[in-house]
Amino acid sequence: MSALDSNPSAPIGLLLRLMWRAAPGKTTALGVCSFLAGAAPVGYILATAHLLGAMTIPASGAGTANFGAWLWDCAIITALFAGQQIMVPFTRALAHELGALLGLVLRERTLEASLERVGLAHLEQPEAARHVAQAALVGGRAFDTVDMVLTLADKFAARVQGFGAALLLVTFHWWAPFAIWAAWSLLPTWIRHVTGTQMKAATNFSGSLRRAGYLRQLTLRPAAAKELRIFSLQDWLLHRFESARAAGFSDLRDERARLGLWLLPVLAAPAMVTAGLLVLMIGAVLRGELTLAQFTLYALALIDAKHIGHTMAWWVRGLHHAAAATHAAMLGERLQSCADLSRGTAPAANLPRHSVVFENVSFRYAADRAPVLAGFNLTIPAGRSLAIVGENGAGKTTLAKLLARLHDPQAGRIAIDGTDLRALDPEAWRRQLAVIFQDFIRYESSAHDNISPGGRVSGAQFQTALDQAGTRTLVESLPRGADTILSRAYPGGTDLSGGQWQRIALARAFAAVQEGARLLVLDEPTANLDVRAEAELFDRFLEITHGLTTVLISHRLSTVRRVDCIAVVEQGAVVELGSHAELMARGGRYATMFTLQSQRFAEESAHAG
Repeated sequence: MSALDSNPSAPIGLLLRLMWRAAPGKTTALGVCSFLAGAAPVGYILATAHLLGAMTIPASGAGTANFGAWLWDCAIITALFAGQQIMVPFTRALAHELGALLGLVLRERTLEASLERVGLAHLEQPEAARHVAQAALVGGRAFDTVDMVLTLADKFAARVQGFGAALLLVTFHWWAPFAIWAAWSLLPTWIRHVTGTQMKAATNFSGSLRRAGYLRQLTLRPAAAKELRIFSLQDWLLHRFESARAAGFSDLRDERARLGLWLLPVLAAPAMVTAGLLVLMIGAVLRGELTLAQFTLYALALIDAKHIGHTMAWWVRGLHHAAAATHAAMLGERLQSCADLSRGTAPAANLPRHSVVFENVSFRYAADRAPVLAGFNLTIPAGRSLAIVGENGAGKTTLAKLLARLHDPQAGRIAIDGTDLRALDPEAWRRQLAVIFQDFIRYESSAHDNISPGGRVSGAQFQTALDQAGTRTLVESLPRGADTILSRAYPGGTDLSGGQWQRIALARAFAAVQEGARLLVLDEPTANLDVRAEAELFDRFLEITHGLTTVLISHRLSTVRRVDCIAVVEQGAVVELGSHAELMARGGRYATMFTLQSQRFAEESAHAG
């Protein structure tokens, strides 16, 4: 556990450093404004007490000797009041601007920490996923960075006011400020302990809380909302949400109940010290030891001295805000403890030239889960087409993830022209890949951005990718062509059918090929296409991909019959390998699967006719 985790107050220091890095000038200005805002009330107290001491001066006339002093006190009070009224909106505006900049810095840190990882472990391992989920809260309603900065500015101003007021009491009794400080220190000390305990409890139950958040988000997603209503899952989802939320907060409630026993004496200490000092002041007035002006000075100072401590809601909010900022700022450091893939340095340009070989590869997603691949061996000749077929759960998609180096095998290796894939520079290797997974992203952006993210291909290459995927007619039919936003959530946007989206994804793969990719991996590339569209695409697919190393992952055997080689995968191993004709002649597993699918297709066609 780091110092930041063990001391809930430590994140405030980190927050200040981040603010300075984001905008040193604005941070300095905000500090000065907050200091002046805190010092102004102390000035009120001094000027008011001095004014009370000269209250008889005006009745004697404007020409008296002390009238100028009285008038000066009035001017000071007026100036302090006016200055503070001007300072408040200025400070708020400055805090809003600085908070927005801080939010950008923190979100950028979160993105960098996540994107710099070579693999996907930080999104799949529970401990890493917890850190990512907590960092993602920054900038949301619960942990708004503007509110963070406003809270910090208010805290600083109040502390200046509290310490300034407490120092005025030194002339009453030298020990008075120390008594007030000691009494008010009990509250933040107790709150720090409570906050730290609750943070630990929240961490222990973060899995339940994340699940509750996931279930809540389901109700806001159109795709999920459809199924929830069709299958009448509203009550089921609500029950699951309430159960997850209750599990996440049960430990917090128990801890609050236990710590609440100490709340009354902690809260009573400042009140008892304040009341005791006020009694001493009244007694001094009755004995003639204090004038009315002195009593006013000390009484007002005593009231403002409470700001030397903290109100509970203010302090807890500040700590939670600072802790949230810490999760975002320290995400990169915290993810270092989570396993990641090594970063090779060998060049990968124009690979593979000869072959991609899986050599005795074994892989499992977690130590407590069954292996997905076990002693897997397969050679993919460069420039040839290979299909990987098999039942669901056989490990087909895992092969694509390993090829893209999103994971590394726990045993064996993947050799690219004889070089271990782990030795290659991962970014350079991925530039040689065009991979479209079955769960490809549907970007809420233009059709052009969905096909060529970042606009990395030229206009001619873009048009070629459209033609290769059979997507030109679709794109040209959109309201604004390739500039149409593919989401109804935006003005002028539109959505696509599943088959249309799959054509967009195919065009994205072909755009990557136009950019220079040499290894094309398609995971269920026609799952959402109808039979006619599928046949039309694969009639020219091999011609389009001629010279590329192509890997097709599919459960539709009719789409792979023309490839150079077919690998049948079962239980994490290749059980058959050969061309369609060879495997059919062998009469093994592939032949059985193909025959069953052909019969089913014939029956469906007959019924349709």
